[in-house]
Amino acid sequence: MNDLVRAVTPLTRGIIWLRSAPLKSTDETYRSVDYLLDGLLTSSLNENAPAGLLIGKNFNRNFYVLRTGADFSSAEVKNFLSLIEKEFKGEDRLLIVDEDQSAGKLMQAIPKNLHSRFQSFT
Repeated sequence: MNDLVRAVTPLTRGIIWLRSAPLKSTDETYRSVDYLLDGLLTSSLNENAPAGLLIGKNFNRNFYVLRTGADFSSAEVKNFLSLIEKEFKGEDRLLIVDEDQSAGKLMQAIPKNLHSRFQSFT
């Protein structure tokens, strides 16, 4: 088991995955996200699905992954947050996997009242 899989706890509601390179099934992050989504990432790629939102289950709750890069729009992030915000409870968190060095830009797109809910993973 790698570090990303270990970083996901019952309090983790999802991941925002900032990528700069095309997806490769041999990448460690790819394998981790695919594992956390029970193969949904690979399945979506086999169906030529565009980058974006994937929803799976983890710890018997919905688990959301937003795949994007430095060219993300504020609207894309706000739509993602509005989808998951209603499921946030107590200490729930989101992980930011920043392979694109865009976390600073991402945090500017996130309402300040949600900043404490984000945890950076590198």
